[in-house]
This record gives sequence, structure tokens and C-alpha cells, in this order.
Amino acid sequence: MFACMPFRNLEQIDRRSSGLQRFPEDAFRHHRKLKTLLLDGNPIKLIPRNITALTKLERLTLADCELVSVPAEVFRLSRLQELSLRNNGIGELPTALKGTLALLILDISSNSIGGIPDSIIDNLSHLTSLCINDCTLQHLPQELGGLKSLQVLEARDNRLKFLPQTISQLKQLRKLDVGCNDITDLPEGIGNLTRLEELWVDTNDMESLPVEVGALEQLKVADFSENHLESLPADLTGLANLTDLILSTNTILALPESIGSLKRLAQLKCENNHLTEIPESIGNLKNLKELFLTDNMLEKIPSSVGNLES
Repeated sequence: MFACMPFRNLEQIDRRSSGLQRFPEDAFRHHRKLKTLLLDGNPIKLIPRNITALTKLERLTLADCELVSVPAEVFRLSRLQELSLRNNGIGELPTALKGTLALLILDISSNSIGGIPDSIIDNLSHLTSLCINDCTLQHLPQELGGLKSLQVLEARDNRLKFLPQTISQLKQLRKLDVGCNDITDLPEGIGNLTRLEELWVDTNDMESLPVEVGALEQLKVADFSENHLESLPADLTGLANLTDLILSTNTILALPESIGSLKRLAQLKCENNHLTEIPESIGNLKNLKELFLTDNMLEKIPSSVGNLES
């Protein structure tokens, strides 16, 4: 028989949805090697202050727990790269968060933090993903523009009325999701986000889009549904890589002729608008697979629709 040997080199502990009420003791038994600790979905109320013993920890997830605060010791983990605190009862972000200089991924969604202290943003320059959905935020700090490495910014389901102009400085941004807010305008500098692939601005209060939106060459998915848009920018020719354009539930009267230049477009959703006609150029969309036009004021469909092979 083989002797039972202790796992002296354990690098990952996965105790998700295990009914734990406190941190597992085995995390500290393997503190010299532990890199990943997954504790989502447990009724854990406190993070022990001796978590600083986990000096090699790179990934810590505590989503869907019962935390009401986060001790400063968490942010002294010098190797921590990913931290998920989604869906807890955390009321504010501790300023100690600015000490996590190695942090790349931060998810604090579904906590009533109310705001993000400016001093925290200043020290998270290596952050690549920031998820702050459903946090009762009324504004985003101007310092957000300092996150030069940011690729994903999610801020859905908040109370935002505008985005800071400095968002145009996020040159690495690939996904921007600010759906379900009260945003009335997008900043004109959005055209500077030359690597943006996904833009979600659904369920807001916008009446128009800046012309710069039509120049986002890497954009693949754009969702402007459930706003108050009456028109689109006249020139959409720059959207060469767009595959999904969602315009449902607005008050759009007409689509620009330039929509026919979107050669890669596979889905076009325009239902529940005020369209009275469709441009002939729509027949140029050879890759279009889904076209939604119900609940409009259309009297006829252009014959060029017959050119759509899909």
C-alpha cells in the first residue's frame, strides 16, 4: 500500500459552494505555495487578517458570499493579480486597495459601494479588467483615464448620467459596457478608443450618437437599444469589422445609406422604431443572417433585400 503523503506543494484550493462559514484552515497549511483560492458561494462573513500569510497568492475569489467589509490586509498581498468580491454586502472600498500594485483583474460588482475614491484609481495603473456593475455609482472618477492598461470596463446597472471625458485615454480598451444607466451622451473622444471591439450602451437616455462612433474600426458588437435615438451618424463606413448592430426600441426614422458598407454585419436589429423605409444599400450586406424590422412604419421593403443570400 502507498503511504498517504501531505500535499506540501498545493498551489490551488477550490472550495466553491461548499457551505463554508469561515476561511478553510488548509489554505494556511499550504501558505508557502498557494497561488489560487476559490471560495465563491459560501456564507463567509469575515476575511481573517492573517491572510497576509498567503504570500504567494495570485488569485482570490469570494463572489456570492456574505462579506460586509474587506480588511486592509487583503491589499497587502503583493502578488495578488485577480480579486473577485462580486455580490456581497460591502458598503465602501477601503483606500488600502491602492496598495495592490500587481492587481490585473478586479470585480466588485453588486456591492453598494456608492463611489470609487480617486486615490484608489491613481495606483491601479496595471489593471486590465474592472467590473463595477450594480454598485449604485452616480459617476466615474476622471482619474479613470489613468488606467492605461485597461481592456475591459463594465459599469452596468448604475446611476451614471455621463462618462468622464478621460475615458478617451483608455487606448487599450476592448470592451465598454455601460448599459442600464441614465447616460444622455457619449463623449466625443470615444473615437480615440481604436481597439474597442464591444460597445454596450443599451437602456440609457441618449438621443444621438457622436459621429466618432462611425470610425471605430475594430468594433464588432454595438448595442444602442432602448434609448431615444432618432438617427445614426451618416457615415458608418469606418465600422468595417462590425458583426452585430442592435438598435431595437428607439425612435429612429431612417437608416443611413452607408449601412450598406458594413460588409461583415451578421445581425441587424431595428425592431420597435419609427422606420418608414429601408435604404437600397441594405442589399449589399452579403453576410447578414438576422434582420429584425417588426413594429415599425414600413410601407415597403426594397427589392435589394432579395440579394441577401443568408
